[in-house]
Amino acid sequence: MTDPEAALTAYTEYRRQHPELFTNLPDSAFEIIFEPEVQRAVGAGIAYQDDYYLLIRDAVRFRDGSVGPYIRLIHAAGSGGAAVLPLVKDKIVLIRHQRHATRASHWEIPRGFAHPGEPPLETARREVEEELDVSDPELQELGSVHSDTGASNGFTRLYLARISKIGKIESYEGIDEICQVTLEQLNSMVRAGEITDSFTLAAILQARIRGVFG
Repeated sequence: MTDPEAALTAYTEYRRQHPELFTNLPDSAFEIIFEPEVQRAVGAGIAYQDDYYLLIRDAVRFRDGSVGPYIRLIHAAGSGGAAVLPLVKDKIVLIRHQRHATRASHWEIPRGFAHPGEPPLETARREVEEELDVSDPELQELGSVHSDTGASNGFTRLYLARISKIGKIESYEGIDEICQVTLEQLNSMVRAGEITDSFTLAAILQARIRGVFG
């Protein structure tokens, strides 16, 4: 938003609707300040908003007493959606996905944003159906991951999907290739730096500690 007063008004309304996102912890290292004159001085407000994200600039008092702006990226749907680790028998399914943000391709597991009001389990089911052409996959929760606690409130649920096969894959939304790898091959890809996606690495770790791979 280019109008500072409009940005601050939108911020105040968003805070009213989502007070849990503006809670100050005891002895907070980053105390959010709600005094309008301070907020105006540092340019507090909603800097950008679309169907997926809000970019919020808070007025913050740091532990050394200084005051300044601090940026946060908020997921518009209230969560980061879901990511799914698919298994076909003893093989892990990976997708090579082009990503605009990094201007590169990455080996990843299926994942996606939640639709407004959509439970994470339904997001996981929808992403597997869309990206692997698999209907009604058997899903098991693997925990959650905050992908970047320094900049975003993104909180993504992780799932395991046991599927019998992969359907017909259409190249869309940057998907270039799908492969099935053994655990040994996956380990080699991680060691070689071929897998760097945080959701994929978190799901692999969660599956390991739950004994999914034996």
